[in-house]
Amino acid sequence: MGNLYGVEETEDELGFTLWAFEVVWMFWMRSVFQEDAAEHTLEYLLYGIKKPRPVAPRIFVRRVKQLSSYIPYLPGAYYSPQATSQTTQTEKLTDPQVAQLALRLCPPAWKTAWKMLKKGMPQDLEELIQFMELQESAEKSSTAKSKAQNNNNSSQNGGNQAGSNKRKGNSGQNGGSSKKAKKHCDLCDKHGGPANSHNTDDCRIYKADGSKKGQSRGEKKSNHSFVQLEKKLEKAEKKLTKMSKKMERLSVKRPKEESDSDSDA
Repeated sequence: MGNLYGVEETEDELGFTLWAFEVVWMFWMRSVFQEDAAEHTLEYLLYGIKKPRPVAPRIFVRRVKQLSSYIPYLPGAYYSPQATSQTTQTEKLTDPQVAQLALRLCPPAWKTAWKMLKKGMPQDLEELIQFMELQESAEKSSTAKSKAQNNNNSSQNGGNQAGSNKRKGNSGQNGGSSKKAKKHCDLCDKHGGPANSHNTDDCRIYKADGSKKGQSRGEKKSNHSFVQLEKKLEKAEKKLTKMSKKMERLSVKRPKEESDSDSDA
C-alpha cells in the first residue's frame, strides 16, 4: 500500500497503533481538504484576518486561538508528494505569536499606547487582552462623553437662540413679536360685529361716528340676488292668491247648481 507521501510500501499491514490511526486520519482529511490546507489557514490568520469593532477583545483572541488549534490536524505540504527532507510540519501559533498578531490588528492609537507603556513586543497573552479591554472601555467612555457634550452644546445654542428671538420680538425688531398681538375693534364691539378680527383703525364696517361704510362688491351682489329672490316670492304669492280665489268661486257655484237640479226633479 502507499504511504502519505505516495510511496508504495511492501511491509505488512498497519497495526492497531497511534501512528496507524494518524495515517488513516490524514488520508481521510486529504479526501475532504486540499493538500496545503494547513498553510492556507496559517496564512489567513497572519495576513487575512481583521478584528471587527463590535467583537470584544477576549472573544476575538479566543477565536484566533481556536482557528490556530486546527492547523496540526489539517493536511499540509509535509504530507504531500512534493515534500522534501527540508519540509517541516506546519504548527499552530503559540501564545506570544497570538499576542503579537492581536497587537498588529489593533487600531494605531492602541499600538502607540502599548509602545509607550511596554516598549516591546507582547509575550503574555492575558496581559495584552487586559490592555485591549482597558483601551476599548476608555474609547467608549470618551465617545459617550463627547456625544453628551455635543448634545449639551446644541441644547444651549437652541435655548440661546430662542431667548434672542424672544428678546427681539419684545423689542419690536426683526419681525416683531413671536406671538401675535391681540386685535380688538371698539366700533364693532359697540355696534355689533367681529370685534376680535381686526383693530379699530382697520375697521371696514363702521365709521368713527358709528355709521356703516359703503358696501363692498360682494355685499352688493348678495343684496341684488336677495332682491331678485324677494320679487320671485311676491309673484308666487300673487299666483297662489289668485288660484285660491278661483277655487273659492268654483266651490260656491257648484252647490248652487246641485240645488237647482234637485228642484227640477
